[in-house]
Amino acid sequence: MARSIIFLTFLSTLLISVAGLAGTTVLRWTGADDLRADFLHVVEVINQKSGTKLSASDFFLIEDRDLANNHFQMYVQSVNGLPVSQKTIRLWTNLNTGALIQAESALEGDAHLALLKKKAQIFSAKNIELSSTFLQNKVMALAKAIVRQHPDDRAMTEIKSVDQWSNGNLVRNLRIKGKHGLHLIEIDLNLMKVISATYESFPTADTSKPFAKDAQDNENEFSLPALVYPMYEETEQAVRQTRVSSQLKHLSKKVYSSTTDPYLKLRERTYLDVKQDSILGLTLEGQAQGYWAMSDIKVKAAQIKSQLTLQDNSLSSVSPTGHVILEGRYATVSLHPDAVTAFHGLNFTPARSTAFRPNWAPVSFDSDQWQMIPGGSYLGRPLLTYDAAYLRTARRLADHNPTEYINDGFDEVQVYHSINTLFESLHAIGFTDPELSTRPFHAFLYDPDISSRDNAYYTDDTINFTTYSSNAQNYARDNSTIWHELGHGIMDRLMGDSLQLADTGGLSEGMADFVAALVIEKVTNGVPFDGANDFRIINNTGFYLTNEVHDDGEAYGGAMKDLLVAARARWGDQGVLKVGDLTMETMRLCRNHPGLTAELWFSHMLFADQLGHDGVRAPNEMNDLILNSLAGRNFTFENQKRAEFKISANGSEVLSRGPGSRNNPIPFAAAPTEFASFDLQVTATDGDLYKIKYPVTVKVQYENGPLQGAMHWKYQEQSPVSYQLNSAEDVLNLNIQASGTCDFVNRADGSCQDFVYVQLWPTDATKPVAKKRFYLRLLPATKK
Repeated sequence: MARSIIFLTFLSTLLISVAGLAGTTVLRWTGADDLRADFLHVVEVINQKSGTKLSASDFFLIEDRDLANNHFQMYVQSVNGLPVSQKTIRLWTNLNTGALIQAESALEGDAHLALLKKKAQIFSAKNIELSSTFLQNKVMALAKAIVRQHPDDRAMTEIKSVDQWSNGNLVRNLRIKGKHGLHLIEIDLNLMKVISATYESFPTADTSKPFAKDAQDNENEFSLPALVYPMYEETEQAVRQTRVSSQLKHLSKKVYSSTTDPYLKLRERTYLDVKQDSILGLTLEGQAQGYWAMSDIKVKAAQIKSQLTLQDNSLSSVSPTGHVILEGRYATVSLHPDAVTAFHGLNFTPARSTAFRPNWAPVSFDSDQWQMIPGGSYLGRPLLTYDAAYLRTARRLADHNPTEYINDGFDEVQVYHSINTLFESLHAIGFTDPELSTRPFHAFLYDPDISSRDNAYYTDDTINFTTYSSNAQNYARDNSTIWHELGHGIMDRLMGDSLQLADTGGLSEGMADFVAALVIEKVTNGVPFDGANDFRIINNTGFYLTNEVHDDGEAYGGAMKDLLVAARARWGDQGVLKVGDLTMETMRLCRNHPGLTAELWFSHMLFADQLGHDGVRAPNEMNDLILNSLAGRNFTFENQKRAEFKISANGSEVLSRGPGSRNNPIPFAAAPTEFASFDLQVTATDGDLYKIKYPVTVKVQYENGPLQGAMHWKYQEQSPVSYQLNSAEDVLNLNIQASGTCDFVNRADGSCQDFVYVQLWPTDATKPVAKKRFYLRLLPATKK
């Protein structure tokens, strides 16, 4: 009980600190402290607690919505009409009474506000309008120079920007969507220089009362029989699975239709990437000069779609088509726009999909300049008979030939069914938030880009599937991967667009894994199946002992999985309901957090448990299970020292974003017959609670890890190679040697990128407790 008391004392403290918000006054209180939630009163409480002299006019409301169990509001602090980065007041109130449930604020104090106001006056004296073409051109020139330096992703498919105060400077933050990830760039508007620039890949597979059951088809929907994989086509050990009978539910009886690309009219002008501008592209003056904004294009595309003909999606002989496409309440499924031209030999003519998906291409063959081509996509093979989805073959081809798979038409059936299953399973355990729990996801199959091969990725309400090499799995037939990728979407919806994770983003990967685990529990009712113990969420990985987002996610996901197992053991099937409801309520209570850490995530989970949920969870009934799930994972309370596992290269630790990381591999060149050499140092030290049992084995893995194998390494044939640390004072010196010849190319420029996996294995362990990655990139001049 002592640990529980300590943690709840920490939780109820009003003044708390948030990583990354140094110098900020951070307050938190709950309805147990004060039930009043009117905004004037909230500001008064903040002034009383922090000694500030803020007024309600210092803020503006940017979000005001009902969630499943409470109402949420978010106010942003402002200076001279511009927001202050990550400085907010967030309120959760009772849906029925308006009483406060939780209030959290992270705000600038009076002294710093006065400094910002003075800086605002200085900038105003320059007579430069923030919306001016002069300023925008300068900003975009700086941003585009950064994007052009990226080795793999130089496209600028969508730009969002916001002017705000950040760390005492007036900045413009740009969120530039590329083909495979996001460029996040911050530019000082006073000095006109780039302050920071990072790149984040899209999330990838890397491999009350009881809730109502999901509604059946309504009068505008219908179902068809199908034969689908209940979990996946094959296990990681390549054991083929058997399909089962099911239904493709909630198919729409009416769908928008077009015999040509419905968005051709949008192609009457050219959309150069250098002219994309989220501000000027919204003005008539800017558009006249060739500027454009993706948000404007999406609005125009939606208007075009709404004016298309609604036609029967039916097998009826009186239907204009007499076939069914996979479009329904929760999912639409299309082919990737490039798939039809990339893969020849289709034995049917794909019809036009009205799903809008902008495509990108170079202006000319040898041009470094790109253009956005607005358009629709294509539909897969239509269903021509009542039992077509049931009878479709599900061949597992040795080469995963995309043309043959498109001709077979099975993958889109599996994906549609999988998305429906996700919604139905999560609705049953508490995902009932208005609009958020019903907005459909859009799937695109067979992205031919080599940089995305052997993967699936999520972005902006879409799940995207790629092509696959012979030894890979087809992720369009792997429900667990589909549910993981869409788990990112569930988390995005519940936790908000303004959420800031204070670590590498491991929470996102861990919660995506856990959303998939919840769906699996609902689908299987806890009954074991082939490969059930092979998921990465079943692990011993500790917090703060990794340096890559998927590995970081293992600690989060592993702790949550341990909680789920314990809850099922105590309450049976009701335990899944309780943990699912608790998890989603924790996401809501962390909505738009400005600096969420592991400690704060689990403190909010304890608070959600403390609140309970009538008819589902009693207050505090899972407190002991939550705390037990964290034991043995290097989780720390109140600034206790953590255990550490470090790898260093050239005297610098290899961290999640520095040289040697996934998005910042160390480039090198070597002759095809030579090896390049890299020296690493490895250490492991104890924490206050987490102790490493020496001697401990260090394993270096060169192949068979997630997306591993493109490069060739010396000693690869002996992988994993084992070493030993005998004490905390030991330093293991590793010499890593990478060949000048790729085993296979995995980048569009002809280069290859890969990593060595350095893992810590205690004696007799079945899984590692710590793992670090070291990434390299062999430059294309020396490719095989």
